[in-house]
Amino acid sequence: DIKKTEDTRKELRKARLKESMNVEDWWKSERDKVEKIDFNPEVKEMYEQSLSFKKFRDEFCNFWQVDANYLSTEG
Repeated sequence: DIKKTEDTRKELRKARLKESMNVEDWWKSERDKVEKIDFNPEVKEMYEQSLSFKKFRDEFCNFWQVDANYLSTEG
């Protein structure tokens, strides 16, 4: 049923839009988590390991606008 499928798609799109947020608000919300290191232990460990690579660290710190020593395990 093509008509019913199209109608269902339109309703699903409307529902997704109601639940969505603009990218600026998403970024601010997620950056707050990054700043507070509000991750589950596995994610924190993944970031600690990934941040040992300079390219990843540079891009991550630039994107989230955090200090270059973010989560650094080096004293």
